[in-house]
Amino acid sequence: MLIINAKIIFIRFTVNMITFKSRNQAIRQADRITRSVNSIYPHVSQSRTSVKIAEKLSFLDYASPCARKMQDLQNKYDCKITSLQLSLTSGLDLFRKIIDALKNKKIGNCYESARMAEIIGKINGQENIYPMRMFISRNNSGALMPMEHVVSVITDSEIEPNVKYRFKNNDALILDPWLGLTEFAGKYLERIKLEFKYMLPIMPDVDFSIYMSTRDAKDTKEYKNLKKTIKFKPDIRFELHYDDIVSKEDAEALRNECPELILEKFKTVVLNKEKDIKKTV
Repeated sequence: MLIINAKIIFIRFTVNMITFKSRNQAIRQADRITRSVNSIYPHVSQSRTSVKIAEKLSFLDYASPCARKMQDLQNKYDCKITSLQLSLTSGLDLFRKIIDALKNKKIGNCYESARMAEIIGKINGQENIYPMRMFISRNNSGALMPMEHVVSVITDSEIEPNVKYRFKNNDALILDPWLGLTEFAGKYLERIKLEFKYMLPIMPDVDFSIYMSTRDAKDTKEYKNLKKTIKFKPDIRFELHYDDIVSKEDAEALRNECPELILEKFKTVVLNKEKDIKKTV
């Protein structure tokens, strides 16, 4: 009896170990795509730079030479990204211009970075990678607002246009080169709500809401009870980007034009078969 139980325990441990190993393998391979966006074509993010410059300017005299230089630099980046966005078209020409922006003009925001992740993924055989916009509920009404943020998503689920998906746990892998993140959906949402909310200004400040609701608590018990009354939790969903996605023909053409985007010994990411994806039109 003990021997049988030992075998059962060993089998269960082995299965868990394989699952854990496969999850790590998926993260490692997906992260190669994320890191390649910024390492193959190093570039400046106009949106991230604007946040940093605004922080610096808040401590400077606007008339000072240093402040003027930073303002001129920001204006330069603003002009470059505006020119790029106005020139974007569709299909293969769109993808070529995104590559040109990052490779030669050295500039791009979350959209360009996410699309580059999709391009690299498709070139290397990762067919189930999609550019997706993000939406968030701003209050208990459930109304969704665009976060003005774009990521690439690897998922085995069939993705349809004009449908908002709620990814949970290991439903999908989120590739966010702009933030430098590669995480399974559950972990990604947790991290952007806690660690990176300052980079995404539209994110509701739940910590502030908790503080305002519990600041008059007289003891720990009352604090916990008051905290339970806060029912609103931001709901984040993903929607396929309305621009063209990279087709097999596009990927083959770009593979020949940009061999530097081929990742050596890349293994396509395989997700767990179990899914818990909810979608709304």
